Amino acid sequence: MKKTLFALFSAVLLTAPTAFAAVNGGVNCAACTVLVGLAEQTSQLQAVPITKALSKVCSLLPSPLDYTCSTLIAWYGPNLIKMLEDKYTPDVVCSTIGMCTNENGRYCNVFPAPKAATGRRLLQSELDKEIEALKIKYNFKNYKFNVCDWIPNICNIGEHKPVFDSDGDLCANYGPLRGHNWRGRDCDDNHNSIFPGRFDYDIGADNNCNGIFGVDPVTNVPYEKQFCEGTGQMGVAILGDSATAHFRIPPNYFVASNLTYNTFKHLITNLENELDFPMLSWSTGHTPVSDYDPDVEGPIDSIYMRLRENNLCNNNDFQNIGVNGADSSSLRNNLSKILSRDKRISPLPQKPLLLYMAMIGNDVCSSRTKSRNTPEQYHDNVLATVLDLDANVPAGTKMVLIGLVDGRILYNSMHDKIHPLGSTNKDVTYEAFYDYLNCLEVSPCSGWMNSNETIRNATSATAKAMRDKLPHIVEKTRGKLQNIELFYLGDVIDDALNAYLANGGHGSDLIEPADGFHPNQLGQFMLAQYIWNATVSAGIIPPANPNNDKIRQIFFPNEIKVSTPIA
Repeated sequence: MKKTLFALFSAVLLTAPTAFAAVNGGVNCAACTVLVGLAEQTSQLQAVPITKALSKVCSLLPSPLDYTCSTLIAWYGPNLIKMLEDKYTPDVVCSTIGMCTNENGRYCNVFPAPKAATGRRLLQSELDKEIEALKIKYNFKNYKFNVCDWIPNICNIGEHKPVFDSDGDLCANYGPLRGHNWRGRDCDDNHNSIFPGRFDYDIGADNNCNGIFGVDPVTNVPYEKQFCEGTGQMGVAILGDSATAHFRIPPNYFVASNLTYNTFKHLITNLENELDFPMLSWSTGHTPVSDYDPDVEGPIDSIYMRLRENNLCNNNDFQNIGVNGADSSSLRNNLSKILSRDKRISPLPQKPLLLYMAMIGNDVCSSRTKSRNTPEQYHDNVLATVLDLDANVPAGTKMVLIGLVDGRILYNSMHDKIHPLGSTNKDVTYEAFYDYLNCLEVSPCSGWMNSNETIRNATSATAKAMRDKLPHIVEKTRGKLQNIELFYLGDVIDDALNAYLANGGHGSDLIEPADGFHPNQLGQFMLAQYIWNATVSAGIIPPANPNNDKIRQIFFPNEIKVSTPIA
């Protein structure tokens, strides 16, 4: 009875990059509001009773969720149907049934408030009184559920390591659940001496999983030695946050007119990937976007794809350690220690890395307007991470620091546009959506996703103060690091955004529509190009491997050489 569509939307929102501590119902309130909104809009668009609209939405879910969804009507019974038929707004319905509360003295609403008898919108105090009266009238029972009871795997990724990793080398054969969607595919998951990035001449087996192994029968030299030695081969890895992981809630999940049998076909996989798409991201993208239709559309380009094309010996050597909600404290305490190119994990010789650190927002972003860290704490966290990594990564590793962005582009670009949830009746703007998330204290960044300009400016000032610490860290460690050469590329992401805007683009072109916060697929594509060019200009990328054509002919004969980004 509890495994319902409501629980499904809670699972979607629970994987979002936001704090779990919330008020006024938090994630449960938001999930309920989305569901009721979709049901009402489906009923309106298809001119069908609300019960049939709910059944229609349930029927679109993949099995077994379609069956569990059908219990929703029975869960709250005829009183819920009566409220929906009487056209109460989703906010009022969810407050009345107890999913939304008023812990801070008010009920939150994303949809316009109901109208009084005179035709004007109810004031906040009047709305609160009406909800209290409806709660007494309907006396709904408050149900509890645990998402982990029905999708346990999404609750087993707290350490952000592959869930299915038989040999413990932090690589896997299964794609989601931190598997090869995130890191290079393990070509033998039964032996921890075989993994992407290992330094080995691969005479008898492909011990580093790059597809190049064996001995040249003419020269009697191992192919790995003949084609890869001295060519500057390196893997790419990134430590970062939800923008690094390419967080995305498919906007069709919130648009009643777009609900079809294809809408939720990737839902389980999306949840297992924490609603992240690292395989399409600017750093580690490697999969055709068409594989994820209709959830994602747009071009793909990435640092990994370009580094691989520069040297085919880098094939299958990537790691995306982006975590929703992570900040520099997470980096220092956890994320840097699950990098598989680490002698604490394997003592075997390993190739160097092109390693990016890209915590671009969460140190100033939280569900409240107060920053998580001070600029001094940010400095100490980044410096400690650099020193810890230097003691454990392979010699020759190039580490690139990417600073926090100026997130004022979010509100400036989106506030007066219609959010997907309001697309049916044009009644939910991003400004209302941002303030709603702030009311629930589940906003991914209350400081920037805020109608208060003073707060937005203060958040950007703190971000700049943190960003300005990075060149000092580079100077402070110059000549003192043993295995890492450290770089700072300046305000590379802001530079990319400003260049796009200067060429006639719009900020909204680059922002995810569902959350109004993260870079979308076009934004990821643009960042890949801009950051790659900045990395090349800094002299970090070795020359192209002169043996690439020979490698492709022998080991990748069916592959088409990529000379331009893949759209």
